[in-house]
Amino acid sequence: MAPRGTASPLPHGDSDPAARRHIEAIAKASKVLPRNRTEEVKPSVEKLNTRNYERGVLPGDLDDLIDVLTTPNFLDQASLNSILRSLYPASTVSGDVLVKVVGALGHGKRKPSLAIQGALLRWLIMIHHVIDNSGVLSQSYSLLFNLLDTAAIRTHICHILALITRRRHVRPHRIQSLLSLARQTGNDQALTGLLRVYKNYYPEIVVGEAVRGKASTFAHPDPQWRDRLAEIQQAHAERTRLRSEQPLSAYQVSRNNGKLIVPEVHSSRATENSVTLEEIESADGLVDKLDRLEFPDQLIAVLGDPLLQKLFLLKPDAEATTRASLWLASYAEDVLRGEANSGIFQIVQSYLAATKVMPPVILAFLSDYLHIWDGHEDRAEILDILTYLPMLDFQDLLSAVFQPLEARILDGTVGRQIDLLNYYGALFRRWRIALTLNTQQSNTEPQKAAALIEAMERRTGMLALAVLQAAAASSSSSAAALSSRPSDSATRAADAVLNFYEETASLAVAANSPEQQQPPANSPLPFLRIVIPPKPVVYLLAFLPCPSVLSRICGVLAQYKTAFSHAQQQRKLKPGSSSKASAAQQQQQYPSAYVDEFNGFLMDMCNLIWRSRAFGTADANAHGCLLDAGVGAALAGYIRDVNNDDQQQQQLALTALYSFSYSPVLGGFAASRVAELEDQEAGEEVMDDEARHAGPVTKASLRGLAGRGGMNISWEDFRVEVLEDLTEAKGMGGIAELLYSTMTTLAGKRP
Repeated sequence: MAPRGTASPLPHGDSDPAARRHIEAIAKASKVLPRNRTEEVKPSVEKLNTRNYERGVLPGDLDDLIDVLTTPNFLDQASLNSILRSLYPASTVSGDVLVKVVGALGHGKRKPSLAIQGALLRWLIMIHHVIDNSGVLSQSYSLLFNLLDTAAIRTHICHILALITRRRHVRPHRIQSLLSLARQTGNDQALTGLLRVYKNYYPEIVVGEAVRGKASTFAHPDPQWRDRLAEIQQAHAERTRLRSEQPLSAYQVSRNNGKLIVPEVHSSRATENSVTLEEIESADGLVDKLDRLEFPDQLIAVLGDPLLQKLFLLKPDAEATTRASLWLASYAEDVLRGEANSGIFQIVQSYLAATKVMPPVILAFLSDYLHIWDGHEDRAEILDILTYLPMLDFQDLLSAVFQPLEARILDGTVGRQIDLLNYYGALFRRWRIALTLNTQQSNTEPQKAAALIEAMERRTGMLALAVLQAAAASSSSSAAALSSRPSDSATRAADAVLNFYEETASLAVAANSPEQQQPPANSPLPFLRIVIPPKPVVYLLAFLPCPSVLSRICGVLAQYKTAFSHAQQQRKLKPGSSSKASAAQQQQQYPSAYVDEFNGFLMDMCNLIWRSRAFGTADANAHGCLLDAGVGAALAGYIRDVNNDDQQQQQLALTALYSFSYSPVLGGFAASRVAELEDQEAGEEVMDDEARHAGPVTKASLRGLAGRGGMNISWEDFRVEVLEDLTEAKGMGGIAELLYSTMTTLAGKRP
């Protein structure tokens, strides 16, 4: 057992504290121009590299370093290259890291330089044997193959492709592309080596003179680096094994770490029969001696000592709590007068992370401090602390916290609006968890807590609408308006809005679930009402050119539909229902107009994606995506004017432009899926080009394809195939969830 006052020399978890300090310094410096930096970044880079060479990089630190290397920054090339050279993973490399690296490849202003891209690819080659999910690279095969025309990284691309190529990747069009590129480059050795890999899978392929030249052997770029990596991973595995053999009840509390704002635990009133916290060295000891444990002299040490925090929870004492509260109130007054620094926030943040309960004295201090806060200092810590707000009366929280906070945070920029929305999302997430697990510590009446949740949903919904509109206006006035991709601000805004509504939808399902028919007596869940998003929020998200955003908003609507279905099923009380349940049921009655408004969202999404009736208003409850009839007519006329081909005129009608085949968001997935289905049907045979589908898939084109000897599949079955591909292969199951739960024609087709 290590001494109680010392820290373990081995890093725990996914991050190394010793390396973390340097990583944070480097990440901070990477966002600042060199001439504006207050500290040199080179010492941090050198210390980090030394640490990485000695101990390797833990997964959490590796993820953060890859972020620095793959995102736009102001670090010099020498620093970036030195970090990459010392990037020895201490354990296996996750698929998330691979996705970030592959996503950083290619051309664009926000891409790393080609030199750094080459270094990243070289690193991928060197760590290929320690990847925990090689399927990620296989799924990126097409993307990597299309980068072969970039000469600066071609050699490394060929090496990676040679490592991951399997029979299913060898296709005629790729062979032709390789042959053509090999002729253009004068039989590049790397390309010749890759062609030979292809020929190993299909010896009958005639590749002519291209493979007779000298070929690359694709050897490991740095055998010494590989040997050092093996040593690091072996040592890390041994340290992990030794830690796993230690008793699970053993722990250490690091103390004597220099001058602290909060005093350390010290007990001076111990007797022969009492036990002090300093003597406790295991969880078993804490339990066995709980009744004899004495509180220390300075009870405010509870903010920084995890063992004392456990003692407060297991052995509540009103006098001890009062003493700690008085100290904090006194210190808070000093901070408000400017006579003490605000370092207390880091300590309070640690305390709340351990206890999950905000004492009234902390809430009172924060309410006062928000009026003098500059909105910048300790912002991350303060926002995190405020996510632990108890569920009190909405008006009290509004005047004490929310309005002062908004006044300090908002400055007219989209970024600050997104920060505030992210805070509300994090707060709502904690409240949702507390409600669903029934762990809320507030004494607020259930009806008032439910009213708080409803008011917060409506207030945050208006903020979400403002954020999306501001982000859209910002995008339309920038170069992003000319791109088919959403701007960074639009993506961040959509992510913040969806994070919030995924929480509200999840809570709505939990509150109306049949399992909640007899919740605990103090639970607000029976009194919660379903609050749907404002109409424009749904459509601003649905028309953002991002497939994951479309999938997520569809998933949110599907969850709301489930909640409404459960609520309607419970409208008739069962005999013997309690008066509380009766009151809750009466409160949960929804006006038909309110339900129809939500049903309009479902109808519009189905019309867009499945029924080829975009912007239609003829169906019951349809909102037409809020598109003005005059604007819709003008757009339809424009489509007719630019299309002179009578055969294509019907296919390119405005109402069908957001379906699977023509949608700028989903069209690519549909095209790739039909190609995959054709490859599956052809097997190892080469399918004739005449038998392959060309162009956007429609009902008529599929009928014609079968007549030409091609794939035989119905229009509806093909769309089901696309839905399943989006769900299983692309991880975007929200669209399928909405359609399967809404479209009666899809009943029985769900796998």
